[in-house]
Amino acid sequence: METLATFTGSRRQKTYRDVQLSPALNSTPWEQFSGLVSHDPGAVYVFKDDFDTLDTEAANGTWLSTKGTGGTLALAAQACGVLNVPTAASASDYLVLSTQKAVFKLAAGLPIAVEGYLNLTEAATNAASWFFGLTSSITAGWITVAGAPAASYSGAMFWKATGGLALAFQTSNATTRSTIATNVTVVSGQSYILGLVLDPNDGVTANVTYYISTVIAGVRSLLATGTQTLTLASLANMYLAFGVMCGSGGAAETLSVDYVQVYQARVQF
Repeated sequence: METLATFTGSRRQKTYRDVQLSPALNSTPWEQFSGLVSHDPGAVYVFKDDFDTLDTEAANGTWLSTKGTGGTLALAAQACGVLNVPTAASASDYLVLSTQKAVFKLAAGLPIAVEGYLNLTEAATNAASWFFGLTSSITAGWITVAGAPAASYSGAMFWKATGGLALAFQTSNATTRSTIATNVTVVSGQSYILGLVLDPNDGVTANVTYYISTVIAGVRSLLATGTQTLTLASLANMYLAFGVMCGSGGAAETLSVDYVQVYQARVQF
């Protein structure tokens, strides 16, 4: 399980996020998007969880758990809230959390911004697999035993595969995908801010801009950013999801999540 020292930077989380979401700052796609919609709250659907509480009530709760054996989800006793997502100590065991419903839909005129603050201290060197992002599929733990993405899904996803330390990013429409295999070399025990903005662009091919940052001693550093494309036709509705799988050695792994947030332009009806 994570120690209280894990998220040192997030002890000032409220102040940090107040600044981060200020429309006066435009250093990341998230800030640009949120700055625009903050002036008209009715124009945007907001999903946000700081994990000061945890709601996994069947059918009507906030989160849906998908797992092999899995460990016990636990809220850390820390200011601002942290959720620990553990596997069991069993080879290739996994635990995934997703929104109860696939409520996010990328379509013409409906941009989406996603961000999460995550950390994993590996119990066994390089063995853990983990992921964070949007996906239409949450079955079988999403990530494969080899640490690869699901064979077919709609979405945009960060992941780290077992046997390595490369943090990859991918956009996917069924089996058609665009991948950047190595963005950042993940450091065990380091917290990362992972974000992406899905811009429908011309209504045919979306631009998906992603970024990877750290916050150390209150200072945010951008480690990587880039833009992928995603064809809108036939894209399915998506869940926000994140999860972890332990490696073949069977050491239990724990993914810690400080916060997640999604803004989507609201569908008018």
